Amino acid sequence: MTVTLRSLHLFLSAAEALHFSAAAKRMNMAQPAFSRAIKALEDDLGVLLFERSTRRVELTEAGRLLQQGVGEALTRLDAALERTRKAAAGAAGTLSIAYMDFAIEGEFPAILRDFRKRYPAVKVVSTASYTDRILAELTSGKVDVGFVVGPVEHEELLSIPVQWDPFVAVVPEGHRLAERASVPLRALADEPFIMGRAERWGPYVRRVDDLCRQAGFTPNVVQEADTTPSIFAFVGSGMGATLYVDRGARFSGPGTRILALEDVDAGIVTEVAWRRDDKRAIVKNFLAACRPVPLPVGGGGLE
Repeated sequence: MTVTLRSLHLFLSAAEALHFSAAAKRMNMAQPAFSRAIKALEDDLGVLLFERSTRRVELTEAGRLLQQGVGEALTRLDAALERTRKAAAGAAGTLSIAYMDFAIEGEFPAILRDFRKRYPAVKVVSTASYTDRILAELTSGKVDVGFVVGPVEHEELLSIPVQWDPFVAVVPEGHRLAERASVPLRALADEPFIMGRAERWGPYVRRVDDLCRQAGFTPNVVQEADTTPSIFAFVGSGMGATLYVDRGARFSGPGTRILALEDVDAGIVTEVAWRRDDKRAIVKNFLAACRPVPLPVGGGGLE
């Protein structure tokens, strides 16, 4: 059997027009060649598709069934081809994104909104995680794009900064410092600290430890937490104080006060990272929605 897409398109044209000359004209063919093509299709299938007379052309029952089936199949085929073209252009397919708390509290939602508005056919799978795991999943290919604490220093990855947040202090309501607008970091030297658990909050913990050491003390950590809401809940309960990024601290909730740090100009940079060898259009399109931000002189990091 040598049934081709071309012969099926010719058949549909004839089935819709029920007039071989009109159908041939629509398909830019001479009528005799068109008629021979339809006859060849019938011979290949071993069925009569049209009842022909000198006055009219009608579909047989077999022809009506073929018209329905081929029409449905070609519609699905056209849709598949369109999805293929969109996927090649990065306008369809699936994009997996992992993000940590600072990102979801900051620029990630706006970036995602802009991307989805431009590429609504892309399925985005977003997963909350933490920096060390995200970097591992990026290099293994488990996720395509990751929002992590930077700077990213990995030979297999590239990254751009999309967010920078200065540190602030968060203390409980009623705390001796709660009515102040700002404090030197050294003022927290004798305070119990609430911190993210080191296994999940590694870069953040290291930065806070370094900041405190520069201020002349080691933080007295009395409680670790896995999530941002847990950190703030422990602070709000009066268990201790914490250092957090300014933007995220706005979500600290009741029972807490946010204080600027007078002598600290360090902060945390959030970067979007991806595999160096990932050249897919869908990743490039997402990165185009990520607006790089300038960092403070020296990167705003820690010495």
